[in-house]
Amino acid sequence: MLGLSLSLSGCGVGADSAKTERWAAESRVAIAKNAPVEDEKIKEQLEYHRKRSAEIVGKHAEQAMTSNDVILGVKGFNNLEAAPFDQHVAFLRKHKLMPTPVPANKRRMGKFFEQTSKENMDRMVALSRDAQAKKQLGVAVPTVDALGAYLLKEQEGTTGVSWSTELAAMQYAAMIVAFEHKTESKASDALVGELAQMMSLRDQARLQMATHTAMLASFEGVVHGGDPKAVMDLAAASKKQINEAPKVSLESAREFARQLSKQSLDIAASLEATMRAAHGDAEYERHYQGELVRTLGEIEKAEGEASLYTIVDQTQKRARMAELEALAKNVKERLIERAKSLGLEKAESILSALPFGKQIVSGIKAVKALVTGHPREALAAAIDAVPPGPIQEGMKSAVNIGFAIEKRLR
Repeated sequence: MLGLSLSLSGCGVGADSAKTERWAAESRVAIAKNAPVEDEKIKEQLEYHRKRSAEIVGKHAEQAMTSNDVILGVKGFNNLEAAPFDQHVAFLRKHKLMPTPVPANKRRMGKFFEQTSKENMDRMVALSRDAQAKKQLGVAVPTVDALGAYLLKEQEGTTGVSWSTELAAMQYAAMIVAFEHKTESKASDALVGELAQMMSLRDQARLQMATHTAMLASFEGVVHGGDPKAVMDLAAASKKQINEAPKVSLESAREFARQLSKQSLDIAASLEATMRAAHGDAEYERHYQGELVRTLGEIEKAEGEASLYTIVDQTQKRARMAELEALAKNVKERLIERAKSLGLEKAESILSALPFGKQIVSGIKAVKALVTGHPREALAAAIDAVPPGPIQEGMKSAVNIGFAIEKRLR
């Protein structure tokens, strides 16, 4: 979490009104004169944190390549023999050895499949008497089991990173708005460019999250009878695009900052409402709410401190400072109350109006469908959470072939 606050040096109390006004005017001149220096200082701070986030996103891209290669038969897990995913599925189906997934609401800590049933154990013992079947058994079963756990872990991991980068982009925007308010000047293109790059990184993290959500949904569809080509098509598409960061223009970045400055509480409350609906109360409050509360607190602090520079009257300034202190004490309560008053439909509407907002909403809907046990609906929602390209085309193919007919008609 970034500590995004602005210095309040130079806010002393004048002896009388005229002296105070003169000091205020001189202070504004000094602040404006120093604006380029502070602009560069903030840019360097944001660049440092962005590069750290980029390393995390990059690691998840590497991990995606690992599962992609296993699915496509380029390499095997844990030194196992490599073979395409559809071959493993064909073997398991032929011998009625397809494992049973853990119910969607109980999947945590990389556990996708239930413990091997007694019936499957008996079949595997019988198959082991044949040397060729035993060899295939020793590859197909552990590979599919490991893939389930790996894809689940990546889906959970990229969901967390997508959330963190979403909030970081909001903080970046708030810093820029506070800087412009304080200095009464426009942020440089270089500074706004850091926000644009953070938004691009956020969109790449969302691309990864949506891809892993779609991959896990397709994987589950195949376990229940869908075409394994759905998973393989997605893996091939992922290899082409998962490392790409969608482009975000300076204009889009400035518009995002402008909208955040007008409705920071509403945007945060909209994320609260949609994420709570997606994950359920307990999961959301345990893994996501705290970071959102801290982010909103940082945003309001930056906005509030910047507003003090425009107040000349010291009585008004002290009143404003007291107001800011009071707001800082009940961030969580105000966030929850506002989310409840908005409702889910209004919250989705607010988020959809932001630059790339419809992708944000679709990504959250995809996660909701997955964790509530509706993999095909999750895959369908993921299509709208990613930009046009190979991954989106792979998702469109998977939603049509990755599920048995009876699952498609649900």
